[in-house]
Amino acid sequence: MVRGSVALLVGLVVASVASAAAPKPAIELRIKAVKDLVPIIKYIGEVAHQAEPADQIAGVIQELAKDEDGIYGTRADLPIGAYIAFGETIETSPIVLMLPVVSEKAVLDNIGDKLNIDPKKGEDGAYSLDVPNVPYTVYFRVNDGYLYATIRSAKGVEKGNLIAPKVFFTAKDAPVVGLTANIAEWPADIKKTLLGQVEMQWMNTLQGLQPSATQKLLNQFLVDISMNALKTTLADGKTLNIALDATPKSDDITLGLSLSATGSDTALAKALAGFADRDVLPGQLLAGSNHFGLQFLVPPEAKKMLVQLKGDLVEAAGKNVPDGTKAGYELVGTLFAPLLESGDIQLSVAADTSAKPGQVQVQSAFKLDDGDQLRGLLQILGVGIPKTAAKFTPTVAKVNNRKLHKIDVFDMASSPLDVGTVWVATSEDYALAATSPKDSGIRTLMSAKPKSAKMLDVKVSFAELYPVVNPGKTTGTMTAGKDTLTITGQGGTEFKLNAALKGSVLKFYTAER
Repeated sequence: MVRGSVALLVGLVVASVASAAAPKPAIELRIKAVKDLVPIIKYIGEVAHQAEPADQIAGVIQELAKDEDGIYGTRADLPIGAYIAFGETIETSPIVLMLPVVSEKAVLDNIGDKLNIDPKKGEDGAYSLDVPNVPYTVYFRVNDGYLYATIRSAKGVEKGNLIAPKVFFTAKDAPVVGLTANIAEWPADIKKTLLGQVEMQWMNTLQGLQPSATQKLLNQFLVDISMNALKTTLADGKTLNIALDATPKSDDITLGLSLSATGSDTALAKALAGFADRDVLPGQLLAGSNHFGLQFLVPPEAKKMLVQLKGDLVEAAGKNVPDGTKAGYELVGTLFAPLLESGDIQLSVAADTSAKPGQVQVQSAFKLDDGDQLRGLLQILGVGIPKTAAKFTPTVAKVNNRKLHKIDVFDMASSPLDVGTVWVATSEDYALAATSPKDSGIRTLMSAKPKSAKMLDVKVSFAELYPVVNPGKTTGTMTAGKDTLTITGQGGTEFKLNAALKGSVLKFYTAER
């Protein structure tokens, strides 16, 4: 009997502690410690050609941090945080700021000295503060070496609602700024309100425009597909992470994003699975220093919207084009309809500046469910082109069941694109293209096998492309290896997007301006 009573008592205590645990925040913000921001401030100042003001700011921070009371009572060696725990409405959702402090006394002394305000201490140990020109009362409490502050209600800084610093700050190598949205924790009413606000903003943006019939269709498609993506993310999303960082040593400014879904059978989870790496022929063009690659399986709802848009665009174009070119528009519709219905997007473009100074050669590969129809489209388009401008020669060779066509383009000597000859290869599943005097490059591509590719793969070498776009100009300190922008996107069990830009690129272009 006694044992049973003790067990029951222990169970009740554990349950009460669990129920009093801090709620999981809906949104979390983390910022590097102030002392770790000093080299970042100097670096950004140098990149933006504002080194002197940046050094002054960094110097002030370093000087203030020497005081035994820290920077106005706060510590410079620990990270800063903030979080929101959603209530029934946004108004009742506390926003809590977390500042590392030297001590409670240092905080109170600085508030009294700097603001000339005497905080009032409540029975539970929390303080209230009425700040001039601030419409809400500020509530704060010092706990575990951090000051927790909120407005409107003291509930956000009640001891049972606080998130311990050792729980909140877990990453050893945190970015400059990190934002986490625990979407699964958001109440349905909050999600509904957000959807309504975003849709209203879209409508307000489009209201003042006077688009053509075609542009109107594209605008509405953009609204529909973005709202569908947002609705799916809010319904099935688990966690969204965004990280902004800068690394002076490697001269990198980076942005990272990741999105995960609840469960494996939700619409979002299936969409993310369609963004996974896979073997595709356009993957062959993603090894150089300038390329763009995109491959994914379109989610079912988005696929329906694309097919509808294609039909609407062809219909709208057919009403406003001369009879002589209607066949071309109809063939375009026929060409892309199977691709949109299958929802299998595969595309890559690569640019090479090494072959000829001041010019760039381009190669491209994209999936078509009936690429051979592209030859018919080229012939139709070629009817209206003067013979002095270009000449189309179909099927000059065959490689691996792919037909190679040649387009000679005249009077293009001054163009930065090396388009004296355009080669186009067609087959049942792909269309390939290349600008080059010789066909060796495209023949290699015609014989190639599919290669692993990310959902999104972008790389740009500004030092290589800048002289092509700006003949006669040099890139100064923006040299090879210190001149790149890279962007990658990968799906699967979650979606990850990573972008990295060399600071030298920003430094060069800010100087140009």
